[in-house]
Amino acid sequence: MREYAEEFLGAPDATGGGGVTLDYAHDLPYAHFARAVRDGRVRVRFLGLGLDPLSWKPEICLVCVWDAAAFDEIFAGMGEHNEEGVLVVGARAGDRYRGVPFTAGNVLGYAGHASTLPAGRACLTLAWRWRRELGLL
Repeated sequence: MREYAEEFLGAPDATGGGGVTLDYAHDLPYAHFARAVRDGRVRVRFLGLGLDPLSWKPEICLVCVWDAAAFDEIFAGMGEHNEEGVLVVGARAGDRYRGVPFTAGNVLGYAGHASTLPAGRACLTLAWRWRRELGLL
């Protein structure tokens, strides 16, 4: 939830440092995320656990499958970039993004791109491998 809020909606980094406490039931946009999970409009699935051999940092690979209406509602204020760079958000249709289609070319293309980090590559390829079980067909 924190990554979605930070990366897509420009929320300040919520690392918990400096006495920052989040109330996921009441603080926005976290309350919207929690409600979407509770209502079944977003499903979070564990894909695996990896260990980056260079940094020795464990990576938890998750996938979030969003109901399109819930995504559009929660991320209506999403921009095209954040402080880390440009977001890959797909084509814009009026005041909404159409998103990037979940196709072999797109998924495996991003997974094979030189700038995609290993954990991202793993999430993309595992989501593609398990797309039927994730309800993405």
